[in-house]
Amino acid sequence: MAARRGYGTGAVSYEDKAGTVCRDARGHRGCEGRWRGVASVQVGGQRKWFKVSGPTKQIAAERLREKLDELGGGVVTRAAYTVERCVQDWLEHGLNGRSQQTRDNYRDTIKALLELIGTKPLAKLTVPDVRRGLAAAAEGRSDRTVRLMHDILTRAIDMAVADNRAARNVSALLTNRPEG
Repeated sequence: MAARRGYGTGAVSYEDKAGTVCRDARGHRGCEGRWRGVASVQVGGQRKWFKVSGPTKQIAAERLREKLDELGGGVVTRAAYTVERCVQDWLEHGLNGRSQQTRDNYRDTIKALLELIGTKPLAKLTVPDVRRGLAAAAEGRSDRTVRLMHDILTRAIDMAVADNRAARNVSALLTNRPEG
């Protein structure tokens, strides 16, 4: 008798392009689709379903474990929560006691970087994304401006981590910033 999965561990199955579970016993050789991991988890007193996918069963299972670990730590990431939204939230709520002129200055400074990486979901932002964005935004700007862009982004993501909207701050992991 096979061992049962534990409660809250989710399941991984193969879905064909139509979204139905494939029952091909030979390993889905003739199917076009993806491996899908699904879990039902209690979040904030409500049952929520989370789905992940991957090209192989192992990758889908790994992504599902990562998502469950993230949720176990209290972090709820949403694909709609972008880098730009994160920075806007910080400018509105993270600068208590600062003047409107300071907020406007920060908003103008980070604008060039947000044009490059602002639409990326915060949960999918990587260190190379930040590095490339800063390098591209550095064109024609001073070293001080590039450092300020990086500091604004890092502080905004710090607030998102504190609010459980991100698992970690990838901007803070960037140690060798591009020079302007």
